[in-house]
This record gives sequence, C-alpha cells and structure tokens, in this order.
Amino acid sequence: MAESPARGRLTPSSVYALAFLSGLAALVYQVVWARMLSLTFGSSTVAASAVVGGFMGGMGVGAWLYQRVGGRGRDAMRVYGVLEAGIALSALALTASFVLLPGFFAQVAPAIPAGVPLTLFRIACVVLLLLVPAALMGATYPALCTALIGSKSGVDDHLGGIYGLNTLGAAGGALLGGLVLVEAFGLRGAAVVAAGLNLIVAVAAFALAKGGSADPVAAGEDDAIDTTLPVATTAVVLVGSGFATLSYEILWFRALRYMFGNSTYALSIMLVIFLLGLALGALLLRPVARRGLADRALGLSQLAIGVLAVAAMLAEAALLSDTRFLEHVSFFANESWARAWWQRLLLQSALSVAILLPAVVLMGLAFPLASRLYVGGVRTLGARLGGAVLLANTGSILGAIATAVFILPALGTLGGTTLVAVLNGVLGTVVLLQLRAPALRTRLLWVATGLALLGVGAVSLPPRLPFTGAGMDIAVGNLVFEEEGDLATVQVRERPGRPADKAMTIDGATIGVSGPWHYGIHLKQIVLAHLPLALDRNLRSTLSVGLGSASTLHALAAYPQIERLDAVEISGAVVRGARLFPQGKALADPRVSLYVEDVFHELLRSDEPYDLIISDGKQSRTFQGNAKILSTDFYEHAKSRLAPGGLLVQWIPLSSLTEDYRVILRTFASVFPHVEVFFFPNTSSILVGSREPILGREGLSQDELPPFVQRQLEGIGILDPAHLLAARAAGREALVEVVGEGPTNDWDRLVLEYRAYRAPYSEWATALVGNLELIEDAHASEPRPGSEDAVSRSAHLLRRAALAQARGDLGEARRLTQAALEQDATNRAAEMLLARLKRAERTP
Repeated sequence: MAESPARGRLTPSSVYALAFLSGLAALVYQVVWARMLSLTFGSSTVAASAVVGGFMGGMGVGAWLYQRVGGRGRDAMRVYGVLEAGIALSALALTASFVLLPGFFAQVAPAIPAGVPLTLFRIACVVLLLLVPAALMGATYPALCTALIGSKSGVDDHLGGIYGLNTLGAAGGALLGGLVLVEAFGLRGAAVVAAGLNLIVAVAAFALAKGGSADPVAAGEDDAIDTTLPVATTAVVLVGSGFATLSYEILWFRALRYMFGNSTYALSIMLVIFLLGLALGALLLRPVARRGLADRALGLSQLAIGVLAVAAMLAEAALLSDTRFLEHVSFFANESWARAWWQRLLLQSALSVAILLPAVVLMGLAFPLASRLYVGGVRTLGARLGGAVLLANTGSILGAIATAVFILPALGTLGGTTLVAVLNGVLGTVVLLQLRAPALRTRLLWVATGLALLGVGAVSLPPRLPFTGAGMDIAVGNLVFEEEGDLATVQVRERPGRPADKAMTIDGATIGVSGPWHYGIHLKQIVLAHLPLALDRNLRSTLSVGLGSASTLHALAAYPQIERLDAVEISGAVVRGARLFPQGKALADPRVSLYVEDVFHELLRSDEPYDLIISDGKQSRTFQGNAKILSTDFYEHAKSRLAPGGLLVQWIPLSSLTEDYRVILRTFASVFPHVEVFFFPNTSSILVGSREPILGREGLSQDELPPFVQRQLEGIGILDPAHLLAARAAGREALVEVVGEGPTNDWDRLVLEYRAYRAPYSEWATALVGNLELIEDAHASEPRPGSEDAVSRSAHLLRRAALAQARGDLGEARRLTQAALEQDATNRAAEMLLARLKRAERTP
C-alpha cells in the first residue's frame, strides 16, 4: 500500500525542518561543551577522545533505548517534543555545572592515584556528565523517523532525508557556534541560544502531534526491505564505516592544517565541510534506493571511499610540493595574508571541498544505506533503527580513540589514511561477494578494479607530506625527526654543517632551538630561566609549562640551589624530539619530574606549591592555538599553586597583534596584584606576576652565578644580573593605565581566538611598533626616581633604539644604540644591536 499523504500539518517538510534545527542546536552544544570540558579534562588525546566517546556513546544508547518508549505517528511526535524539551533543560543544567567542575577535581584529584586510575576517573566523569543530554539527542533521530515513515517506500524517501537534514543542520551549528555565537555571547550564552532552539522545536513538535501522521502499515502488507545481505554483514559495515569516518576526520584535519593552519576559523570550516559532505551523501539514499541499487551501492561505495581517500591525500601531497601554489594559498605564506580574511576563508573552503568532499559524500551515503538494510522493514523500524545508530556510533568511538592514540602517531596522516582505506576496501569486498546479483564475474571485476586502484594510489603516496610551515631559514635544515599527532605535528631540523644546532617546530611554528639559529627564541629560552633568579635568590621549586627544546629546563638545572624541577608538556612527540637536543640531557637530572599531561590537569593534580612557574605560550600569526593558556582561568589556577612570594613568568612576543597584546596585559594584570614587564631586544617581553611585591627582593649576584650561567648570559649580551633587572620597562599601575579598559581573555569568551585570523597583514606588519610604543608609554607614565643609574638609562635607550629600528629609521636607531653604549660600555646587547644595524645599512 502506498504511503498516505500526511494529514494536518505533519508533512515531510515540517519534519525535515525540525531535524535541521535539532542538528544545529546539537552541534552548538558540542562546540561549547568540548571547549568547557577541556578546562577540566584537558586537551590531551585521551581527554579529547573521551569527550567524543561521551557524545557518540550517549547518542547511540539514546537511539537504542528509544524502542522502549517510542511510539508511531502522533505518539512519536509527542515523544520527540519531550526529548527536545529535555535536551534544552538538561543542556542548561550541564552547562551551569561545568563552572563547578574545576573546584570539584581540585578536591578529589589528590585522593586518586595519578596515571591510569585518574585518567579512567576523568573519562567516567565525562561519560556520566554527557549521558543524559547526549542520550536524548540520540533518541531524536528514530523518533522523527517513526513519526514520518509509515511504509516501505517511506523508508527510501525519508530515512536518508531526515538524517541528511539533521547533519546539514549540524554543519550550520558548527559554523554558527564556532565562528559567531561563542565570540558574540560566550560559551554559556551560546548554550542558552541552542537551548532556545530546542524549546522552539519542542513547541512545534507538540503542535504537529495534534495533526495527522503517516498511516500505520496495514495488516498483512509486505513491508520487508529487499536485500540479500545478512543482517550480520550490514552490522559489520555500520561499525566499520563509523570507524573509518571518524578516523578520516582526525587524519584529514591534521593533514589540512599543513595548508590552512590551526586557527579556530580553519578548523571550523573543515568541520563544516565534513558535515556538509555527510549530509549530501545521506540525501542520495532516495535516488539510489528507488533504482533498486541499495545492496550493490553499499559495497561499491565502500570501495570508492577507499580509492577517493587515497586520492585526496595524493592531491594534498602534490599541492604541498608545488612552491608556486604554496606562495599563493598556504596559511604560512605572506601573499596569502595580503588577502582579506574572508577571501582566505573562501579559498580554504574551496580547497577543502575539492579535497574532502568526494570521499565524504560517499561516507554520508553509507550510514543511511546500511541502516535501511539493517532495519529490515517498517514494523521493525523503531526497534532496529536505534540499534543501527548504536553500532555506527560504537565504530565512531573506536575510530576516534584508535586513530588519535595509535594510528596517527604510528603511521602519520598518509599511512593512517592508507590503513583506513584498506578497511573500506575489505568492507566493500565482503559486501559485494555476498550479493546474488549481478553475476559473480561482474562483482569480481568490480572488486579487482577497486582494489587495484586503491593499491596504485597507496604505493604512489610519498613517505610523508612535505610540510615546512613558517620556520623561515630553519625550513632549509635537515629533517631529523617528525611525528604527527592529533594535537600537533612536531619536527626537529638540524642546521646544515652544524649538527649541534637544532630547531623544533610545532605545526610549522618554531618553538625551540639549541643555539642562536633563531636568536629571538634562543634569547627568550635563556632569559625565562635566569631573570627569576636575578629577582629572587630564594626560588627552590619550579614548574615549566611546555618543554620545547628543553633549553629553559636545562638552564634552570644549572642552579644547584633549585631542589625541584617539574615540567609539563602535553605532547609526547615534543618530549621525544627534545631528547635529540644537547639540552635534552637535563631530562636525566634527578631533580626533574616530567609530566606528559595537559597543564590544567597538572595544576589540578595537587596543591603542592611552586616558587616559580614559567610559561611561554605564544600567540602569533602562524600559531593561534594558545588562547586558553593566556586566560584568566589559567592564571588563576597557576596563582593558586604559587607559594608565598612565588612568581609566574610569562613570555609574550612583541610580534603579537597590538590589540591582542593589550588584552594579554589586561588579563594578566586582572589576576596578579603585582606585575612587572621586562623588554629584551628586539622582540621579547616578559611579564612577571606575584601576590607580593616583586622588586626589592635579593637576587643572585654575578659572583654567585654558576660558570655555565655566566657563559650562557654572555652569549646573549648580558654580563651581569643587573642588566637583566635593568630590562624592566614598567609596573602594573602604568600598564593598566596605558592599556585602558576593555575585554580580558577568559574561557567563557576567548577573544584571542578570533582576532588573529581576521587581522589584515598590515596590522601584523605594524604590531611590533605598536607594542614597543605601548611599553614606552607605560614607562613614561611611571614616576621616575631622582636619578636612574647608568645601566637603567642604557637599557631605556636600547629600548628606544629597538623602536626606531622597527619604524625603519636605522639612523636614529644607530644613534640611540651608540648613546646606550656611552651610558654603559658593558651593554653587550647594545653592541650586538649596533653590529646588526651596521650590516643592515650596508645591505641595499
């Protein structure tokens, strides 16, 4: 019997509209909760996988449990309305509870053994927290399907349509939530908007429930879905395709960062396009099923996914190998930044579509296609559709965890893609060989062709994607280490002809060096260790946030009076790369304890105090992933772990956007009652914060410095701790006056996540001048003592020389540098700057 027209207002278009809005709200929640949970559970691989697992697992369980409470037609719409209202209420309650979680973990963490037990406890908490709202979300899909579908033809007409529109809404939610709502309203405000959408959908569902619905299946009508595939086979395909889809998502997001960077905009657009492809694929179910091609389409699509996945990586490898292409398109190229931000975004979107979409569309077709075959018939739709969702989501959970923890670190993006493509090939082969039609010879030809194409593509892939990023001259070094992970790609390069000189990059941004190959980074690594001891000789316990090349830790280890040297590094690849540096030998020091962990986990792990915490989280044009550790939340957590008189030392490059630099200074000063800023030429500023006054303490004298420390400081032009202290530019009151009122960066509204991508290149080009002017203004606003000593006057002149150089006035810069030397003939930093200026003047 044909499906009767829907009576009243329950029409396919109305159900599709509800599915779209529900999917949109769900992805806004996911964006919001993933960010909020990372404050408590961290951004480590296991924590991120646990968040994905909590979402997918809860949704699978909810879909499976629907058969126990769901009805058909109007009853299903009433249940759906209850589900949507329940999502809104539980989501608001969950969002509010997240604020309390850091304090809760701070109390319970000391009672739980570190390592695996604490990790399992956190994962269990994630799952329990997300279970109710995620389960309610998962139940909405079978509820809408049973409300609308009342015949065998309805399965083909609407199963993919509901799933596709829901996923299309999810793409809209990822775009709206990631790029608009969170920035405009903050995390909690974005969740309130999503809850409002759920309530609107609930009201609409209750109104639709008063109308008619699709007719129930008539007694005796044949409602069975035609298929020759065993249910066990479709179940395996559901699990396998779910595994593959999440694996590809992790692998390809890592690969595309090599062209598009790690900004919030780039990641959001990649997610939107991935979801868009899944939605478009689901919408293909109707034409495919109506042609009676469902069985063979399931097998052929799996083979095609494998072939297209390898082809996508071949395309990216070719693009990354084309220097002319990279100069025009790459996130790391200056020419790319000469375009307006929206033009860059559109270009990145177009490339993502070209690389991702062909394979992802077929992935989107796979789930509704396999679900159609798995449910068996209309009468069993409500009972079995939830099982199909649970199977697919189980595969997705396994894929997310296996890829993030094992496949990506071990095989990289290319090897991982090949492995998952082989899985698709196996699934396609199994399906096609179990069909009864067409002839076996034809099916064997399909399988042989698909596997041959897959094999040719796999052997054509290079060993690795040719990625250098923004490492400047470091990019020409010999690559001696590379490891791809879901958090970052870590590379170590060696200077040609000078193997002792090494540099480490993360996602193309240089973070650590073993010598003056990159002078600015070399300087900040050393100063971060030695400035605190020049301020206070009584520091005995330290925590370094981030390991890099281990140079800062190595410098701290030179002080015998330091009794405890802790370091926290989120990336295991960074630790393995650091061991290749000469400074990596510091890791063998018995005073050193290294925690491969998210810094927030480490800060919550215990309440044992530190005398010194060092952080060098950067925010630059090519590296935009550290907004959360330049936040009030991080500084408050760090302050809580400082001993009385303890110092927090933060490096901020003066190449940061001037408005971002203001936000960082404002944020830092909002947490610490005592702040001092120091300047080291030409591009480093160091903030020092404490609960107690910083200046006036007794620091180490020149005679007390270990010989290694003296040699290291001489290498960057500092002959005496007095020169370190003379680099002070201004205190908290002057900084607060100069930066003025405005936003701070906190976890509810990470303003630093957005501005960097949208800023035009001209703003980046003038950032150094703007930041140096800000520091000079702060210095000028402070009351001056009756007479400054010569060392301080020399440091001030050197700061003004750096500003003149940044403005392009080399003559004035040279004059001021010579004046600095006249004030203090031992100012080696001025001698080094003068030599650089003379070379610059000789260069045409």
